[in-house]
Amino acid sequence: MPQGCQRPHPPESRREAVSLVKVSGRSVRQVAGELGLSTESLRIWVRQDQLDRSERGDALTTPASSQDL
Repeated sequence: MPQGCQRPHPPESRREAVSLVKVSGRSVRQVAGELGLSTESLRIWVRQDQLDRSERGDALTTPASSQDL
């Protein structure tokens, strides 16, 4: 594996990290530091979890009308 690249984290590890952010009340930065994760990676996982659960609506979407073009 090239230097600087890491193996992807398993989905279960991602879910546990996201859950820890949500339940603990600690910041993404704190949890990422404790788990040895990139802050940006954990932030993306938390955001994706929120989108998946419809807890936020700021994702880019394609309007149905533009798909007809």
